[in-house]
Amino acid sequence: MKIYATIMKGAVIFAVVLGLTGCATTAQTNVNWSQTGYNEQSDRIFARVRANEINIQEANTQMIAVARSFFPDDRLLIGVWEDLAELAKSYVAGDLTMDKYNEMVNMRWEIFDAANLARHQARDAQLTQARRDAFMQNFLSNMGRSMERAYPQPINCTSTVLHNQVMTNCR
Repeated sequence: MKIYATIMKGAVIFAVVLGLTGCATTAQTNVNWSQTGYNEQSDRIFARVRANEINIQEANTQMIAVARSFFPDDRLLIGVWEDLAELAKSYVAGDLTMDKYNEMVNMRWEIFDAANLARHQARDAQLTQARRDAFMQNFLSNMGRSMERAYPQPINCTSTVLHNQVMTNCR
């Protein structure tokens, strides 16, 4: 039961993080579909673990496929499930105790949460900067057009030749 509790804790933390921030690599219209499908598959797989139909190693291996199916560009999510599958393999082989396995699983989810939060903050900062840049570009462009309309100036050009190069200066 401790394994199930640890896995469910990880799944809940993961669902909360993705639910609050969305997925950085999936278009906004597909986030809900992808997240819903991912959660449904996760629930089915871990229900089979609770029913002792599959062990934790098989469940984590199946979760790799689920992560690849619903979030194919999310290397962070796929990587965490690959790491958890390796940990489960060591646990099933008897190389790790239940307490050590749970500790390592929790540590891996903490690393995932921190990295996931950082990448979403970076993405949000990029989007904010892009909006600022677009605003300033639009503002300056409109200001320039307004100045041209309000104060039309004649264009005077002069050309000079210097070392076989023609230089034109327009004002």
